[in-house]
Amino acid sequence: MSIELPSFDELARLAADDPEALEALRQALVAQHIASRPESKHQKLERLQFRIDGVIRRSNNPVHACVLLHQLMIDNTSSLLHEMKQLPRTVVSSSNTNSVVKQPRLILISGKE
Repeated sequence: MSIELPSFDELARLAADDPEALEALRQALVAQHIASRPESKHQKLERLQFRIDGVIRRSNNPVHACVLLHQLMIDNTSSLLHEMKQLPRTVVSSSNTNSVVKQPRLILISGKE
């Protein structure tokens, strides 16, 4: 059974009137999404969701949760950037005799600097 995402107005009403129902909907949608991915990805997605749920639990309010989740995303992107920089450079040959060395690129913008 597929769960449909309610309209924004319905989500806002749930947030104001029945936060427990909104949380149950969030968990059901997450479970549905994980189940729709290839089996080989389930464990990784479940671990990530466990980390996200932990951040939400330890936050003081929804804005604090958003800030903490944003930082988690930035940290993971930083790790990805570091890993990409470890990749070997590749040489791309062109039709003439010049060869160009290419490095994978990812530009990370962070407020930490």
